This record gives sequence, C-alpha cells and structure tokens, in this order.
Amino acid sequence: MRSPRVPEGMGQQLDLDRLGEIPDPYRDRIVVAPSSSLGAALAAASLQAARTRAQVRRFRVLALGGALLYALGMLAVMGFRADLAKAPTAVLGASLLAPLAAAALAFRTATRVGPSGLGAASVRVASVVLAAIGLFGIGMLVVGRAEAGRSGRAFWVGTWMCFAGSLVLAAGPLLLALLAFRHAFAASAKWRSAALGVASGALAAFALDLHCPMDGRWHLLLGHGAVLVVGGLVGLGLARVTRA
Repeated sequence: MRSPRVPEGMGQQLDLDRLGEIPDPYRDRIVVAPSSSLGAALAAASLQAARTRAQVRRFRVLALGGALLYALGMLAVMGFRADLAKAPTAVLGASLLAPLAAAALAFRTATRVGPSGLGAASVRVASVVLAAIGLFGIGMLVVGRAEAGRSGRAFWVGTWMCFAGSLVLAAGPLLLALLAFRHAFAASAKWRSAALGVASGALAAFALDLHCPMDGRWHLLLGHGAVLVVGGLVGLGLARVTRA
C-alpha cells in the first residue's frame, strides 16, 4: 500500500522565528488594563488637576459676592420702592432683617463642616432649615399689616407678580451656590442643598422688600416668602450636584 504523498515543503522543519513576520491586526487597538501601572498613569494624565483649598475658598467667596451683585443688579433693573424714604424705619428695618437673618442661618447651616469635617446630621440641618423659614414667616406676620381685600383681584395679581419676581431673584444665587459647593457635601447632602435653596430664596425676599411697597401679611408671606419653600425644594431635588 502506497503512503500518502506529502505536499512539498510540509516535511521541512517549521521556522518559529518567522512567526514575527505575521502582522498584528489589533496593533492599533491595544487597550491597557486600568489596573496596570501604565493604565493608571494614562488615566491620571487624562484627569484635570484638583483645585487646592485656597482656590475652592476663593471661588466660593467670589460666588457669594456674585450672588449679592446679582440681587442688587436685578433690584436696580426692577427699581426701588417709591416709599423707601418715607417708610417707618422700625417697620422697614424689621421687614429687611427677617429675610437676612433667615438667609444667614440657612447658609451657615449648609456650609458648616463641624468638628468631624462632614457637617451636621440630617435631622439637625432639617430642623434649622425649617427654623429659617419659620423665622421669616414670624417676621412677616409681625411687621405686616392687616390685608385689605385679601381675596380681591388686585391682591392676587400683585402677589403673583412678586412671586414670579422672587423666583428670578433667587435663580442666580442658587445657581452660583450649587456651582460653588459642587460635590462638596459628604453628609446630609439633601438637607444642606435645601438650606442653600432657602438661603437663596431669603436673599430674593430681601431684595423684593426693597422693591415692593405692599406690606400686607398675606402678600408678604405668599408673594415674598413662598420662594424660600420653592428654593428649598429645588435645592433638595438637586442634591446630586452637591453630593460628594
């Protein structure tokens, strides 16, 4: 029986050195594992350098100044109330002090880091946020006058216009606050973000008091003060921005 014919060249010894002549089809698609030292170096090189504490502090100071300038700029566009010079000093001072105190209390609570560096517990922050809103409400009940024609069309139109204006006044400071404290809250992020919203709303109420001459209790509470609640809810819903 004949043995099968071996094709020419098959009987020769295989030259393993010639395997290097085979081109690599994935040469341009090499993926380095992130766990390797080279992968870590490439990943680190692609990341932006983290800001220093001094830079973060400087940016937050600038954001706070920007919020104040925004409120004053909008107030200049809207105009100051015509009776500003004639309004009773005690009443006007109290109506301005209440929103400022609420803004300071809420902002201090949101930015306070505490001894552990993580901020206060959620229950405590929530309590202070509600206290800031309550402080504004009590202040408006004290300085506000009895509402004349509370259910009249003029009341609701004026109240709605002030509420819309307060939203515009609060939008700028809240945006700057969220940018300044982006990924800054390691604990109680939701309520601390809500505190930033309440502080922005209180600043808007302060500016609105310098523009609007209406001093009825319900107008002050609904037209000027509802923005504190709205700002708090918006801050609460955007906690993912400030969560570390």
